[in-house]
Amino acid sequence: MVTTASINFFNPELHKPVSHAAKSWMSELDAPGAQQMRYVKALMLSRPYFTRIPDQSVIVGDAGEGVAHIGATRDREGSYMMVYLPQGQPVTVDTVKLSGLSAVAWWYDPRTGVATRIQGSFQRSGTVTFIPPSKGPESDWVLVLDTEGNNFGAPGAEPGKR
Repeated sequence: MVTTASINFFNPELHKPVSHAAKSWMSELDAPGAQQMRYVKALMLSRPYFTRIPDQSVIVGDAGEGVAHIGATRDREGSYMMVYLPQGQPVTVDTVKLSGLSAVAWWYDPRTGVATRIQGSFQRSGTVTFIPPSKGPESDWVLVLDTEGNNFGAPGAEPGKR
């Protein structure tokens, strides 16, 4: 416990680093990655939380490995699904596990917290391929599919402001 705490709360003004820490944890609270965690939190809380389950079966084809691994989650009732694309790679998803006849789709940028609705709606009848707005190692995106009619609002929107 003490070792973990000293690593997590390293302060270069008091001690020398023991595990390659270059800056104090306090200064890192202003780092871009730390700031982006609030966007991830907002995204996660903008859809039903307690019924969320991981489900890689919605990804059709290769989900990649390591830093390119595509991850997917959905609501147990099928009201939405989220697919994380760590390098902005195209993805084909199986929409059958969504409830309802059609879905609306959004691109959520976890670097800025901005959601952009994808034009049109998508039938819940099989597979659909989505191509993110950008790709590359620093172009991660979250594809959000909502069953049409759920009126969740934009991904990342505060529950009271939907």
